[in-house]
Amino acid sequence: MGRLRRFLGARDRGPGDLITGTVSSRAGDWEVSRAGNGALPASLRAGSLSHAAERAASAVAGLSASLPPNPGAELQLAMPSWSDKPATVHIRVI
Repeated sequence: MGRLRRFLGARDRGPGDLITGTVSSRAGDWEVSRAGNGALPASLRAGSLSHAAERAASAVAGLSASLPPNPGAELQLAMPSWSDKPATVHIRVI
C-alpha cells in the first residue's frame, strides 16, 4: 500500500463475507462488475459466460489467498433478466 493511502488512514483489507458480481453481455463478451463490503477485484471481461464465472471466482480467491480461511465467504453471480423469469447463479468459493 502506498504511503499516501496509509497516511490517510487506509488499511489493507480482505474481501467481505459476500461479494456480488453482476454478469452482463456486452458487445459479444461477458462482463462481471462487483459490489461488496470489503476489498473487491477489478471488473473483468471474458469471451464466454463460463470463463467469466471462472475468472471472477479466481480473482476473489486471489484476494483471500494470504488471509485466514473464511468458511462463510461467498461469491454470488447475478445475471439480470430482461424477461419475467429471473436468472441467478450462485458459486461458493472455498
